[in-house]
Order: sequence, then C-alpha cells, then structure tokens
Amino acid sequence: MIFPLLYPEVIDRTWTGTTLMLVRKGLLTTAAALSCTRLWRSGTPRVVPAARSHPQPQRESRTPASL
Repeated sequence: MIFPLLYPEVIDRTWTGTTLMLVRKGLLTTAAALSCTRLWRSGTPRVVPAARSHPQPQRESRTPASL
C-alpha cells in the first residue's frame, strides 16, 4: 500500500502536517460547496424572458427638426 505524501508529518502533528491537513480540508470543503451549488442550480428551471408581442416601431431617420 502506498502511503499519502508527508503522512509521517501528519501523524507526528508537526506544523507541516497540520498545514497540509488544513489545506486538504479547505479544498474538500470548497469542492463540496461548488458541487452543491451546481447541483442546486441544475435542479431549478431557468427563466427565459418572454418575447415581445408587439414590435417597436422603427424610428425615421428624418425628423421635423432635421428638415
């Protein structure tokens, strides 16, 4: 069996081992939060804006003020 990198440091509770465990737990927490957010957003329907039923009239390039 292959032991994890710096395993003796973690077992001996050195600063290196403690830092390694904190970084590992931070990465796992971030990955869990991101995946929960992605799962939540995939389960909710996306709202598509409704198309306008009446098109806006085109503006004329010539106005009474430009004559």
